[in-house]
Amino acid sequence: MFVVSAAVAASASAILTFFSGNGYSAAVKTTAEFVSLLAENQVPAAAEFFPEGALGGQLAAAERARAFLPEALSLPSSGPEALETRVAQLQRVRDELQRAGMNWENARVIAFGGVSAKVFEPTSMREASGALVGNIYISDEQGVYVIEVSLMDCLGSYVITDIWQWGALDVVPEGLKDHSRAQFDLFANEHSEDGVEVKAPEHVFVKP
Repeated sequence: MFVVSAAVAASASAILTFFSGNGYSAAVKTTAEFVSLLAENQVPAAAEFFPEGALGGQLAAAERARAFLPEALSLPSSGPEALETRVAQLQRVRDELQRAGMNWENARVIAFGGVSAKVFEPTSMREASGALVGNIYISDEQGVYVIEVSLMDCLGSYVITDIWQWGALDVVPEGLKDHSRAQFDLFANEHSEDGVEVKAPEHVFVKP
């Protein structure tokens, strides 16, 4: 696995691109490319979109250096063990979605829906950082599936920082915007208890 991952990192520019752009187009393009790599069973390549990957790690480190105080700078985990753990998680996501009925040969992202906000932790940050939390909605032409993720805005490009849950969704494609809005309303009624300030939350629903 280490050999494969090293080879992917070395030639990543030929395999994937970290998209940038106006609005949230970069986020939905990133999630679509991520799912495309999972569909093709290129799991180590899909891991490059995370801080544990070589490319994702560089973008995440640059954003953390910009936003965090020098004395509180917390860099993402990197190295072979962290990358191996991430690859194993992504393989589990792929396998469990397939067992839930996903036909990966026909899988494609049809939307991303969630919450966009500025996140600020007063004791460790000097500037707020942009974040997205929400669902990647995937269709295989027979059903709808979701992968819930967090993304970090790194100067207009997005790194996937966490995967929270995944599975089949009993909602038709035409109802996804309403589903996403309901999820946002639940978030809007929650209150952070860990000292993190969530500023300017807004609902995001974007199609490729």
